[in-house]
Amino acid sequence: MKAQSFLLKKLYLYQKNHDLITPQYDLALEVKNQSNLIKELEYEIDKHPVDKIGDFKKLKKYRNKIILIEKEIKEKNKIFEDKENYNWKKFTDLIEILNYFGCLENLDLTNLGKSISTLRTENELWVGMVLVSGYLDDLDPPELASVIQAISVEVRRPDNWCNFKSSMKVNEVLNELEGIKKLIINQQSIYMIDVPIHFEKELTGIISEWAKGKKWRDIVFNTSLDEGDIVRIMRRTIDILSQIKYCLGASNKLKRNANLTLKAINRFPVWESDELFRKSEASNINPATERTEN
Repeated sequence: MKAQSFLLKKLYLYQKNHDLITPQYDLALEVKNQSNLIKELEYEIDKHPVDKIGDFKKLKKYRNKIILIEKEIKEKNKIFEDKENYNWKKFTDLIEILNYFGCLENLDLTNLGKSISTLRTENELWVGMVLVSGYLDDLDPPELASVIQAISVEVRRPDNWCNFKSSMKVNEVLNELEGIKKLIINQQSIYMIDVPIHFEKELTGIISEWAKGKKWRDIVFNTSLDEGDIVRIMRRTIDILSQIKYCLGASNKLKRNANLTLKAINRFPVWESDELFRKSEASNINPATERTEN
């Protein structure tokens, strides 16, 4: 009985691995090869670690998660590459703009480029081109303060007003600067560079009257701006005026007038500490550069 059971078991195992029903001599060679291939694949599947999981729903869930993670990695890599390419393109576009205005020559700074490189503001090219243009050379301190305020400060509050009007000379200079502004805007538009060009004409009378010695109370009562905005405008103007001395392309006359203008407007309550200015004069260090490094 035991011998019969052993023979049946051996026969079953042999039958499982060999086709005993279909006569082998009737099978075409292609069919035999395909049968062998299927057996090999089944053997490989049985050996694969995934087959040990057993739960195919769980396996499908893992697979979907892998696909999702791979998709996220691909998307983030693309964002990174696009950002890297954008920054490089912006850098090369800025070089093209600087070349157009003669600030660079074969990637080397020209005299104009060196003058502009000493400045620290939102748009150094715009402010630098104005300073070396010669339009500001014959302005007295109140007029110079007005123009510097116009090109370096933006007031975003709506419906601003001021009872102090700019002088005719200041208006003439601002009209001349429109040409420089349009040239820079045109070049920035070509390369889709979004760097602000401040040109605030309406409120320039405020700092002009302050430079003439008008009292703080009179300044505040004649404009819609609050005291904080007025202080910010004047301090930003002081910041640019303090840099003119170090602008290589600015005329000596403009540098002297800028110094006189600083003395006229740098008083309480908009007073900026003289410590940094005294330090810069003693060591010939641009105060704007000193602020940036600190």
